[in-house]
Amino acid sequence: MADRMIDLNAIAARLAETTGAPWQRHGADVHSAAGILFRGKDGSAAIRQQADADADFVAHAPADVADLLSEIERLQQATPTSAATQTPSAQPTGDLAARIGALLLDRGEQMAVAESLTGGRLSAELARTQDASKWLRGAVVAYQVEVKQKMLDVAPGPVVTRSAAEQMADGVAALLGAELAVSVTGVGGPDPSEGQPAGTVWMAVRYRDNTVAQLVHLSGEPDRICEETCRTVLAFALQRMM
Repeated sequence: MADRMIDLNAIAARLAETTGAPWQRHGADVHSAAGILFRGKDGSAAIRQQADADADFVAHAPADVADLLSEIERLQQATPTSAATQTPSAQPTGDLAARIGALLLDRGEQMAVAESLTGGRLSAELARTQDASKWLRGAVVAYQVEVKQKMLDVAPGPVVTRSAAEQMADGVAALLGAELAVSVTGVGGPDPSEGQPAGTVWMAVRYRDNTVAQLVHLSGEPDRICEETCRTVLAFALQRMM
């Protein structure tokens, strides 16, 4: 942003002095280089002489728009954004966990977790939340395929899939008796698995007997992928609860 002061009053004055009706410039009138086609809201159009104020407004428009955008950017950077007003996907994991917990407490509901690549990290994040003992039923860390199949009724076959994520969420909800269940299964890296590159993660949210899954592709080292998996699935869960 430029160091010079933006004269917002001058910009407002130029706007106020222009012709009030909506208008578009379509080129000069054949009879006058100052002609402008004014198009009204009802679709009518008329060519009129351009007023001096309109010419002044048009001449200053590029600089005025740039100044206004700079001022908007400055105000946005100077205004703190609270966790309550952030979109779920933009919030830290702990804040998302707290919001989910508050909703569950208010609704008298319980939560369960089935996780694979995150190895207990997701349930640990939830357990650190205030009053977690009142709404967190528990978790199944199904790291190996056999555990997914025996504990969560996941069908034989690849587990980095939509169906595996959905079955994990359904299975842990039934096992632990929870209205809300989340699951994550994927490739933490650094090596690929099941023909899928590192960062490929399927996650599912079951809420009140409705299960929805989504695929995400994350990047970074394994620790970063697991961190983003936790944050993303909690944002997904919060969206499903709203």
